[in-house]
Amino acid sequence: MESLHEELFHNGTIETRQIREAGMKHIQDSGIPYTFFYCSFFADSFTRFIDNNQVYLFGELTHEVYFTNSLQLAQHIYQAINNPLALNQKYAVQGTEGLTFYDAAKRFFSEYDTKVSVETLPISTIDELGLDSSEAGFLKRIWEVCEGLDERFVSAETYQHLGEPQINLSTFANALKSDLHT
Repeated sequence: MESLHEELFHNGTIETRQIREAGMKHIQDSGIPYTFFYCSFFADSFTRFIDNNQVYLFGELTHEVYFTNSLQLAQHIYQAINNPLALNQKYAVQGTEGLTFYDAAKRFFSEYDTKVSVETLPISTIDELGLDSSEAGFLKRIWEVCEGLDERFVSAETYQHLGEPQINLSTFANALKSDLHT
């Protein structure tokens, strides 16, 4: 979960961002041609949250996010290859519609698996999961960042140079479901 716009993160960013940014700066400074992608939250992650047909989201997730997915990112990477407009660019990768985490998860599972229910719990619940302190701390940090992510649409240039996404949240969920049964 990244953004070209750090100001969208009201609770800070995930600590790995500093490492990623430093590596990208070295590439830029070296003169090597590059195209960097800053991706919104991947809808692919929803399937990893399933536990006994339940998905738990943690925190007060009131802001909308423009969920993306791995197929959309692959499509943008493909369109960037040998595209002179994409040379030495930084692109935001977002879906076409802003949704809260809860609404996005509900929509995703209405297509992917209707037996899965979605529930929102306070972040403090993570302390009761029986995880060791470092795992619990990391999980809490991710959900705190998600809780403070107040994303707005910033992918107009990406769409202009690399095309609009052909896969929305529902079609992506259906594609994943189809992959499970093949």
